[in-house]
Amino acid sequence: MDATEKYTSSPSGKYNSQEDRTGIFYKPFFRQAFLLIMIWAVLLVLRVPILANANLFLDADEGFMATHMVESIKSGNFSLYFERVRYTGNFNGYLALPFFLIMGFTALAFKLPAVLCYGLYVWTFYLLAKRYRKDIALTVAIFMVFCPPAILDLSTRNIQQIIIGIFGNVLFLLADKILKNQRSNSKIFLLGLVAGFTIYVYSYSVIYVTTVLIILILASPSWDSWRGNSSLVSFLNPFKNCNNIQQIILRVVDIVMGVIFLGIFSFLFFKYIWGGIIFEAQPPLTKLLVFFLIPNNITTPLLLIYPVFIIVRIYLYRKKHTKLSSKDLKLTLKSDKNIFFKKVCFVLAGFLIGFCPNIVGTLDGQISGHPGFEVKLSLSHMFAKFMDMWVTISSLIGLNKPYVDFDSFQFSSPIMFLRVFLASFIGLLGIASFVHLIYSQRDKLKRVFQLKQIDQNPPIILILLFLVTALAGALYLKTNTLRHLLPMYGILCFCAALFIHTINKRIGGNRFLKTCSFLWILFYMIETHIFYTENQVIKGVHV
Repeated sequence: MDATEKYTSSPSGKYNSQEDRTGIFYKPFFRQAFLLIMIWAVLLVLRVPILANANLFLDADEGFMATHMVESIKSGNFSLYFERVRYTGNFNGYLALPFFLIMGFTALAFKLPAVLCYGLYVWTFYLLAKRYRKDIALTVAIFMVFCPPAILDLSTRNIQQIIIGIFGNVLFLLADKILKNQRSNSKIFLLGLVAGFTIYVYSYSVIYVTTVLIILILASPSWDSWRGNSSLVSFLNPFKNCNNIQQIILRVVDIVMGVIFLGIFSFLFFKYIWGGIIFEAQPPLTKLLVFFLIPNNITTPLLLIYPVFIIVRIYLYRKKHTKLSSKDLKLTLKSDKNIFFKKVCFVLAGFLIGFCPNIVGTLDGQISGHPGFEVKLSLSHMFAKFMDMWVTISSLIGLNKPYVDFDSFQFSSPIMFLRVFLASFIGLLGIASFVHLIYSQRDKLKRVFQLKQIDQNPPIILILLFLVTALAGALYLKTNTLRHLLPMYGILCFCAALFIHTINKRIGGNRFLKTCSFLWILFYMIETHIFYTENQVIKGVHV
């Protein structure tokens, strides 16, 4: 029995018959609609002090985007991109358009879509967790609703990261459907559509698209046949399995072709979509990349003779045993190729349709500004950014403030001791739950690094999302802000819920689950009240 089927029984241990479920809330659509409405209601109530003082919490980025949309509405000249910002579309601005028309040009009208989008982000994350274990899904949603002040503040800012999080969760759900039903062409088309549209919305979507590609490749039933003898070791030592001079020459030709193709494709891809890359590295590496990527007297002839490399590669690959003796095998391979080609066509068609806003914006001359990717390839820089990431994560989950006031020496305050206890609980829970998640998925994680086929599930998806986000943050040239690490909080909520339910199942009953949930909610409600008090938007319980 798999993990999904294990947790579908009722508390009595018996399955409810479909005939008994006649109420409106037993229908899946109405259950999900009711859950989404409840999430929105709680989120709006918790954010009343911010929304009531929306002008005070409107940051510079929001002011720029809101001004652009207001001017577009007044002039009737709508565009697909903000002025001189080529790495993000103005989809989030258009989400505020109905609220502007209803409520007028106010900061509240621009911030309300952000709260609704965060509700959708929580709901889609709930659906993703439900794919793995139904019993933890509601706990994950509760933990994401009762969140730290940093998330509370971010979820009222009309920024693209939350929207990308929604589309990212949708991509994960579609990937799960596709891997379970290989002939679902509609899902494959929709996957390409969502991926193309997310790239238009914000360049940050590369994190989710990369994670989905890794999952689709490694979890594909055909991956073992595609992979052959490849592994991470063979990638680091490409000549390991070469037995003669012909295989060595063949491998050299492969490397040269791969480097040229990847360099050209990456350069053109990033150049067209985001205007290129602002790249910093050590001087020798910078000179080498400039030598290969910028046309000169040597690299230009290399590109012109690239077809010759392909011809040589095909010639060296000829083997006697490649002739198929079985007509059935020929038909099988031909059928597999046709199916694969059809899937590629569906996903490309969806991608081009979803990517249409970028194409239209380019043809209309709306895209301008600096590149969306700023990368620094330096080990010291990456290590420093990786260590800084943990400081940012601690701020993200509300553990960045001192809880003991040594200046006033007010050690007798019961609130102080309560905050110290609750902060320690959250910190230990976060560490223990993350270690538990890594340990429970250690075999699959090992297979990922070995480039072997895996059985995908939400835990391994979220671990890969964590690794890709951490790598992107380490390569980023500028300082990572809280919004850049927004996916980390959802991962923490999933880890904590999974760990709590695992312990609760072992000790029996629901006392441990209820206690941990109560402490979680209590801590973040106290921190939320302190956050509002420090920003002088509430006094006592009055807004």
